[in-house]
Amino acid sequence: MKSGCQKQGRGDSTPHKLEGLSKILHQNLGIGSVKYRDWPYFHFDLTAGCGFNIVDDKSYAGSPLIFLQEATSWHRHNVCATFIDNNPEACRMLMRTLVEYSDYQGPMGLVNYDCFTGGDLFDFVCTKHGQRCCMVEIPLPDNSVAWIKCDDNRNVLKNSMLAMKPKNSNYFGSMTIDPNGAKMPLKEMRDFLREWARIDLILVVSATQIKRNRGAFPRTVSLRLADFEAYFGKRYNWIHAPDDGDHWQRVIIVSRNFMPQSMPNGFLPWSEARDLLEWLDKSERERHDKQSRLFNLS
Repeated sequence: MKSGCQKQGRGDSTPHKLEGLSKILHQNLGIGSVKYRDWPYFHFDLTAGCGFNIVDDKSYAGSPLIFLQEATSWHRHNVCATFIDNNPEACRMLMRTLVEYSDYQGPMGLVNYDCFTGGDLFDFVCTKHGQRCCMVEIPLPDNSVAWIKCDDNRNVLKNSMLAMKPKNSNYFGSMTIDPNGAKMPLKEMRDFLREWARIDLILVVSATQIKRNRGAFPRTVSLRLADFEAYFGKRYNWIHAPDDGDHWQRVIIVSRNFMPQSMPNGFLPWSEARDLLEWLDKSERERHDKQSRLFNLS
């Protein structure tokens, strides 16, 4: 891996994607925020990155900051957020960002370090590179906490599936992932979500990348966008359509076991998105062939 943190989201469609992510996290965190105020809210960000995005030399809040901002807006209590990335430099930058955010919001308390190996407080290590995993705990207001884990997200999902789960169903939560072209830990995600039934999946995925992966790894990657509903087994599913001109065709898929009274603007129920899903799942050749048949072109 090359040194340096890749600041995800350099495309023109990033603001559209972040807006959709902010809307759905705002709704998620608002669920039970009054009636079940003291129930814990667990959040797992499987591709946390640096904590911010750069688009045309402008900085936008990344998924970790968006989540914490929305949690603060609801004054949500007992939030336990786990931010995961396997890039040590990204984790260092994320830690600085979250420490500054926490200090801005209120008394930060102590930052606790685990598996620390050097004098530099931001010297993360990672199991992926044959070293021990470093975890950092950052206390937050409202009896909440943020964990940064420098590790492979598959390992974190396996280790957290039973260790962190409450003994009863009195909790809410969410899982976000924006693989940005990397292979997703689909099996581990499915196993985790089946065990944690109240965790909602918020998946940001590129339809173009999925099609490329199917072509490059036909024996190991077989999911199409239309397969995600059945694969994760959640009862209710929605899709946030890509922005016009987004050549990567990034979409947000939301999978839940409950039906909210309404959804934010831009999110379509799975049953109403069949044509969109079919179109997104087609390759460029399939689209060209279909258009050729429609217009009798050779």
